[in-house]
Amino acid sequence: MRNAIVSDPVADPHEQAPLFSTAKLLEEWRATCRTFLSWEKERILLGKPTAEERDRHRRTLTWLLRMTRLLDGLLSDPEFPDRSAAGRLKPLLFLLDASWKTIYNPLPEQEYGRIIAQCFPANEPGTTGAH
Repeated sequence: MRNAIVSDPVADPHEQAPLFSTAKLLEEWRATCRTFLSWEKERILLGKPTAEERDRHRRTLTWLLRMTRLLDGLLSDPEFPDRSAAGRLKPLLFLLDASWKTIYNPLPEQEYGRIIAQCFPANEPGTTGAH
């Protein structure tokens, strides 16, 4: 859809410019978020982050979430011409939000235990366990 809008030979070039700029911004933003998530995995999740790295992570993730939500609002507008654009951003918003929840709002130990017990109930008498 984006290519059809941007490459329309009849369309006014002045109307195409904002759409092309938005598409370019979206792709650059996606690349920025992917770079951050790779760094996060390597340094924060799998590494032994320093206090400075943890602070940098929190500040950066905060702003990435704010900007991604702002872009999501723009791309989700019913009048935005490229209906597929929001769909290309939503997976990143989901991943960034999951990072925040995992690192800064983890489940309390009791809640975690309750969910595990619900999903993997202990063997009842007369059952054979895992198959």
